Amino acid sequence: MSTGAALRAGGWDPVLLVSQIILLQTVHYLALSILTPFAAGGVPAVGLVMDWRELAGATVGDAAHGGGTAYAGGKALGTTGGVQVVGSAQDAPGAHAWGLAACWMIAALVDVWVIYVFVRRPRLVLDFALTLAGAHLVLTTYYAGSLPHGLFTWLTYGAFCGATVILGEQACVRREMDEGIRIVSNNAEDVELGALPAHEAA
Repeated sequence: MSTGAALRAGGWDPVLLVSQIILLQTVHYLALSILTPFAAGGVPAVGLVMDWRELAGATVGDAAHGGGTAYAGGKALGTTGGVQVVGSAQDAPGAHAWGLAACWMIAALVDVWVIYVFVRRPRLVLDFALTLAGAHLVLTTYYAGSLPHGLFTWLTYGAFCGATVILGEQACVRREMDEGIRIVSNNAEDVELGALPAHEAA
């Protein structure tokens, strides 16, 4: 038996795990890219997904997100429309930030569906949810050039992780219980009849 086959037989398949992580990340960012423009007046922008300052209440761009400062690796690459960064990460979250937080919670439901359909195992839900959040934390820190330090941002990330873990584990456990009960119920009659002596079965 090859090493790869032995790993898969033992329940650990690195290719499958990496594929599931990539699928989860892809669907997560796809969901956010579809949802976040509705929270920002219908204008899509990469910063709505990748810039933690948006959640912190710091608007990176103008009110309609048609202009602003473009960032990569924490460095300002330039401005569009002559608009500079407005606000700070200490601003109170407004309707814009609450809308983005709602998008994150809806994305959590989409992530739960992906975990339910493709991961399936309850014991892996925590790992996948924290891997998703950790990867996003690394990417958004690189994009903005600093670790998130807005309280609202951390609360949103915490609520997202909590919802993904709790709902994902419940969904996967319920599926395992349903499948287990279905298997037992199909075989219960055979087991009971087979256990009885011939004169009692008649």
